[in-house]
Amino acid sequence: MPRLVIANRHPLTQPAAIVRAAGLREQAVITDLLLRANREYRKVLPARLYEAYVRDLRALAANWSDKDFLIAESEGALLGAVAFYRDASCQGHGLPREWASLRALAVDPAARGRGIGRQLAEACVLRAWRMGRSFLALHSAEFQEVARKLYLSLGFQRCPQ
Repeated sequence: MPRLVIANRHPLTQPAAIVRAAGLREQAVITDLLLRANREYRKVLPARLYEAYVRDLRALAANWSDKDFLIAESEGALLGAVAFYRDASCQGHGLPREWASLRALAVDPAARGRGIGRQLAEACVLRAWRMGRSFLALHSAEFQEVARKLYLSLGFQRCPQ
C-alpha cells in the first residue's frame, strides 16, 4: 500500500499577496507604510540618525520622478512596498547607469513572516532581468539583519565597496 506524505513546508496555495506597480495616488499610504515598517529602528539607532533616516524615507516616497514603487497587497490592504530604480545611478552612490536597484523594501509589521518581502524582492529581480539589466543593486545596513538574510537567500552578494 502506498504511503502518503502531506507537504506542509511549501503548501500549494496562492501567494501571500499580489505585487503590482503603484500609482501616484497611493503615495500617502506608501509613505505611512515605510514609516511604520521602519519604526523598530528607533530602538537601535541614535535619535539623530533615526530622525535623518525618517526624513530620507519621506523624501524617497515624495519624489517619484526617478523610480517606480512596487506594492504588495491582499484583499485591498497594502502589505508591503519597495522602490525600484531602472537606473541605479539615480541614487547617487556611484552605481552605474546600466544597473537597476531597489531601495526601502518594507513590510507592514502585522504581515511579516508571510513571504511578502521575498515576493517584492523577487519582483524587482524579475523586473530588472526583463529590462536586460545584468545587475540589481541595493544597500542595507548592519542593523537591518532580517533584510540582509533575505537578500543573501535570494543570491545577492555582499560588495563592501
